[in-house]
Amino acid sequence: MDEKIGSANEYLEEAKKISEGLYEFLEHNKFENSWNKITANTQSSKQVQNQKKLWFDGFRTLKLIHYLRDNNFPNEPMFSVLDELFLNFNIELNIKNDINKLPSPNNQKKYLDQLRDLIYSIPVSLCLSF
Repeated sequence: MDEKIGSANEYLEEAKKISEGLYEFLEHNKFENSWNKITANTQSSKQVQNQKKLWFDGFRTLKLIHYLRDNNFPNEPMFSVLDELFLNFNIELNIKNDINKLPSPNNQKKYLDQLRDLIYSIPVSLCLSF
């Protein structure tokens, strides 16, 4: 392989540091067994990265979100949580929301654009390490 690929145990230990719920989700979804098969059957780090994306696809990501909501984090209004997230990153959106109403479609797009900017500002090396 081109570069060092972490073992299943290394990923699980990192997951546990991030969130006990993430660790439990990976355990319930037999991540260790799947990861060991992926690394045994691939020839390059590029193939491993592709297999990682296939394993943790959109459906599994949605299952993770539901698992964390049901087991670790309370169900809260999305835009209120996004306001808190942006505040933690010192990002000002200057959008005033009524907690009982959805923001206008125009303001929802502002949230989406800001999330995209935030995601694309994360260093690629950090993204590839997981």
